[in-house]
Amino acid sequence: MDVALLAKIRIQNFGCIKDVSLDLAGICAMIGPNDSGKSTLLRAVRTALQLVNGAFSGGFPEIHGEMTCRPFDPGRNRGAEIELEFSEGVRYHLVFQRDDDILESWKSPKSPEAQSARRIWEPRNLSAPPVAIVKKNAFPRLVRLDADSLRQPGVLIPSSQQISLDEKGIGIASVYDALINRNLDAFLSIRNKVCDLFPTISQIGLQNIDIAVNQRNSVVKIFEITLKDGAKVAAPYMSEGLLFYLAYAALSYLEPASMLLIEEPENGLHPQRIKNIMKILREISKTTQVLIATHSPLVINEMQPQEVTILWRDNEKGTQLVPIAKTPEFEARCKIYALGELWLSYADGVDESPLRNGNGNG
Repeated sequence: MDVALLAKIRIQNFGCIKDVSLDLAGICAMIGPNDSGKSTLLRAVRTALQLVNGAFSGGFPEIHGEMTCRPFDPGRNRGAEIELEFSEGVRYHLVFQRDDDILESWKSPKSPEAQSARRIWEPRNLSAPPVAIVKKNAFPRLVRLDADSLRQPGVLIPSSQQISLDEKGIGIASVYDALINRNLDAFLSIRNKVCDLFPTISQIGLQNIDIAVNQRNSVVKIFEITLKDGAKVAAPYMSEGLLFYLAYAALSYLEPASMLLIEEPENGLHPQRIKNIMKILREISKTTQVLIATHSPLVINEMQPQEVTILWRDNEKGTQLVPIAKTPEFEARCKIYALGELWLSYADGVDESPLRNGNGNG
C-alpha cells in the first residue's frame, strides 16, 4: 500500500452512531438494513481521514455556473470522538468540541508519548494537520455513482492537473479524455474489456460538444459508443450498467486516495457485472484500502468472511455491528450457504436478529 492501512476505527456520538468499533482489512464490506448506519459510518471514516491529512477543499471547473464537486463539509458533530488505529502502530484521536474546535491527539512507535493540538474548523478552510499520517494529499474518495451525473458533459482536465472525478461521477468523460492523452494503453485495455462484456458494442469514444461556460463558448466531452451494427449512441441514451462499469473501471487511474468509500456498488448492474465490479475493487485494494456499504448478497458473495460486517440499529444503543464470522453457528451455516446467501437467508431486514441471535428459518 502507498498509504498507511487503517486497521481499526472507533466512533462515538457521530450521527446515529453512539459507540462502535470496526476492524478493517484491505477490502471490507458492511451490510445491513436501511437506516442501520452504514452511510453514517462511511461519513465518519471520511471525516476522520480528511482531517488527518488536511483541509476540506477542492473542486472541478464550473459547468452551467455550478461547481461539479462541492467542497466536503463534515457537518456539525459536536461531542463526537473518532479514534483511528493504523497498521504502522500510529493512533490518532479526534474530538469535535463545542466551539468548532477539533482537538487532536496522536502517538506512534517513534513517539510513544501522546501529543496533542487544536485546530479550528471554518467553512472551506482548515489548517493543515500537525502530523501527516497518510501520504500527503491522498484524501479519502467517496464513490456513490448516479447515472444522470455520469451522463453529464465534462470539461477538459489540464495536463498540469491530476485525473479526478466527482463522487457521483460527474466528469467521467473528462477522465477518459485524459486517459486517451496520458495513458492510451489503459484506455485501450478498458475499451477491450467493455467490448468483451457488452457484446453489442464495437467501440467506445468521446464526442465534443460546444456549450456556454461563464458566458464563453467552451468544448466539453460526453461519451459516445458505436454498436456493431454501426449505430452511434451518445451518453444521454447509454445504459446505466455500462456507465457504471466505465466509472468503476477508471477508478484505478485517478489521483491517489487514502481510501475508497463505496456506496452500493450493485446499483444498476446485472448480477454478472456486479462480479466484474468486485474484481476491479479487489484489485484496487492491493494498493488502496476499500470500504463498501451494500445491500446486495451478490456483493457479499465476492468477499471473505473476515471482510464482512453486519450492521443494525438498536433503539437505545444506536448502530450496532458484528463480523459475520462471529455470528452464531457460522461455521456450520457457511458450509451450506454462500456468504451473501447466508445473510439473505437469516437477515430480517429490520434489526438482523435472526442472523446475530442464531434463530430463524433460513
